Amino acid sequence: MRKIFILMLLLTALSEAGAQVIYDARVDSVVNRVSQPIITKNLKELTGDTVTFISGIRTLIFSRYYNSPAKRWAAQFIYQKLQSYGYSPQFQTIDSLCTNVIAIKTGTKYPNQKYVLGAHYDNILSPYPPLPYDTVYGADDNGTGVCGVLETARLLAGINLEYTIVFAFWDNEEDGPGLRQGSSSYSDSAKAHGDSIKAYLNLDMFGWNKNSANQYTIETDSNSVFLSDIYNHFRGIYMPAFRQYFYYERNLSDNHSFAVNQYSTLDLCEDDPFSNPNFHNITDIVSNVNMNYYIPLLKTVIAVFTSLSLDKTAFFSHKPISSSSETAPRIATAVIRMPGLSINGASTPRLYFNDNNNAYSYRTAFYNHADTFKFQIPGFPKGTTVKYYFAAQNESGSFVCTYPIGGSGANPPGTNPPPSYYYYEVFRDGNFCSSTLPKPITDNHSTADTITLNETGFIVKTTVSLSLIHSNDGDLILQLLKPGIATINLSQRNGQGGQNYTNTIFDDAAAISITQGTPPFTGSFKPQNVLNYLADEPVSGKYIFKVTDVAAGNQGSLANWCITLQYKHTVGVNEEIVPSKYSLSQNYPNPFNSATRISYSIPKNSDVNLKVYDMLGREVRTLASGYKSAGDYIVMFNSGDLSSGVYFYRLTAGEYSDIKRMVVIK
Repeated sequence: MRKIFILMLLLTALSEAGAQVIYDARVDSVVNRVSQPIITKNLKELTGDTVTFISGIRTLIFSRYYNSPAKRWAAQFIYQKLQSYGYSPQFQTIDSLCTNVIAIKTGTKYPNQKYVLGAHYDNILSPYPPLPYDTVYGADDNGTGVCGVLETARLLAGINLEYTIVFAFWDNEEDGPGLRQGSSSYSDSAKAHGDSIKAYLNLDMFGWNKNSANQYTIETDSNSVFLSDIYNHFRGIYMPAFRQYFYYERNLSDNHSFAVNQYSTLDLCEDDPFSNPNFHNITDIVSNVNMNYYIPLLKTVIAVFTSLSLDKTAFFSHKPISSSSETAPRIATAVIRMPGLSINGASTPRLYFNDNNNAYSYRTAFYNHADTFKFQIPGFPKGTTVKYYFAAQNESGSFVCTYPIGGSGANPPGTNPPPSYYYYEVFRDGNFCSSTLPKPITDNHSTADTITLNETGFIVKTTVSLSLIHSNDGDLILQLLKPGIATINLSQRNGQGGQNYTNTIFDDAAAISITQGTPPFTGSFKPQNVLNYLADEPVSGKYIFKVTDVAAGNQGSLANWCITLQYKHTVGVNEEIVPSKYSLSQNYPNPFNSATRISYSIPKNSDVNLKVYDMLGREVRTLASGYKSAGDYIVMFNSGDLSSGVYFYRLTAGEYSDIKRMVVIK
């Protein structure tokens, strides 16, 4: 692995997607035959720990650096191993200093669709590159990855697989003329030829167990949620006690070019390799590889690759229905892929739904084409929470999957609901107006008027409408206060010399800011501070409209004001709704001046840390820290004395980690 770190952002997917695994005894059989002695022998020979035989000649592979003659022996060693497993490998020569080794096993059902498992076989010393005849062992980086791919190739050699599989050993991932040249050449060529690569799994270095903590990292992206789900399934079987960290859109190794070419990718690497004292060092030898750590990680990858190649996975994709005030029927679209999917009779895919915790009803698809199904959920009145999930099965009924995961029941599928679900709310709304007006507006004085609400629920959207009479609007500051929650500046001394606010509406969604308007400000305007600060706060309580006349010489009156609220349901209903996954939302507003809101969700009780960093990676704020219950959270971040610029906020919760960018403007 080359020493590079780039802070990237998670791209928000339009749809949520998930995968499930269909049990196949062959997967267990393959994994159970993983041989530590064979892996260790291969690793010793590849790294020059012991001699090997190349074309029948005793050979010591003392280096795999790009300009070392021993690197050619390493490529030949890999080639011969693949031959001994029954493959017909090929050298893919990029130039005189870069040669990949490729072995292909053709699928029985989908010969033109490929799953690729790869690792780079070259290595390096740093900070000073080695000379051509220097010894460079590279046992962890990346002997561990190479021997993991070789072991997978050995185990799958005698099994008929549905998809074509490719075992790839890349050259020039480390320093050399063309970073990641080997994998990039392959990926770019595949893209140019329109090859169908279902996914690329990359084995980076994973033989050093930092602090004996059994931690490791997975790099993936928003195009590869399917792979992550499959991996998470098997890691729960083969290494449930290991701690996993996700990095999104980082792509530091040979997965980079595959991700750039829009192939699904997943990269496995040990935790924090840059702090490994043997990293790119002459001490990177076989005896420093922790096999008790390495073997469970490898077994998990082999299980994933085997399950994919056998077509023993099911896939769902769905864009969740948004909550709104809409009472009409709603359409839920799902992409469902699974081998032998039943689309007829009682076993056809279903959508189950209920309203306000009543019994589940179901609908079958009114439209389906290929793998796309559309279901209609009936309309419900305002104040309704609608929960729903999908279910499908194969034709024999031997496998049933629900989405979200966890339901059961066959013929019809999914009669037992999963523990989590999708939901949307049909928002209530109300317009509440003051009954204690008019009130005078006097010089150098504040006029306040209060509306008290006893409604239950939580605010989704707020708008304020008003009319007032005043001969110089530039003297006025208009504010909305919810005591103990927020003070929102609606308009600050706008319209100098103009008169009156007439049928003025403050709405975050308006096209024009109040600062761009002219008296009497008739119509809709964005306030100077967002009303969305009140989102998710209780509806009940006092709302105070305050007018401050900051200059002498003009009088006026507050004629009327109203607050319009769109709001969701009571605490009792919301407490039952647990997020189905970890997520970190983009802060709002962004860019911002003084304060912004950051939302995040955790599907289970977790240790949580939410921190803010500057462009140099220095921590500047801790916004949340400690053990938190499953649920949705909102944190207000006040920029305080921070200067204008770009900052990053990072959430770590359980096994989840995500980073997003925000901009402070002062």
